[in-house]
Amino acid sequence: FRVSVAQGLHAIQRERERLLGQAPVVPGAAKALEAERFNLRDGRGNLRGSLGAATDGTASLVLYNTAGMRQAGLGVLPDGTASLFLGSPAGHTATELTLYRDGTPSLVVRDRAGKTRVLLGAAADGQPFIYFLAAAGANTWKAP
Repeated sequence: FRVSVAQGLHAIQRERERLLGQAPVVPGAAKALEAERFNLRDGRGNLRGSLGAATDGTASLVLYNTAGMRQAGLGVLPDGTASLFLGSPAGHTATELTLYRDGTPSLVVRDRAGKTRVLLGAAADGQPFIYFLAAAGANTWKAP
């Protein structure tokens, strides 16, 4: 009984996939999947991530913690504005980095209560700015 090199390699690949829990490579399988939304679930069925396109044209990727709270994500709006956010374990957006459609960037840092405390960016004319805000929203310091 003789085994060709190709058959041997295929058997090794199947065993590796079985041991590592990887899906086998299927010859002729589709090279792309298409949908309006993909949901990622953990072994218990809890939503841990979502990749999708909304009816308004916004594309987004949102990651959820084990408690089901939004903790990180990124999105691109129909007008070309792109944004990245990091949230607290309670689901409050703590930091948001945005690049607006005109190319102006901004960084927002919020406190645990969700109040904006730092705003940093560059105006449309390229002039940088930074604001430090009190919990009530009043400026405590700014530059320029």
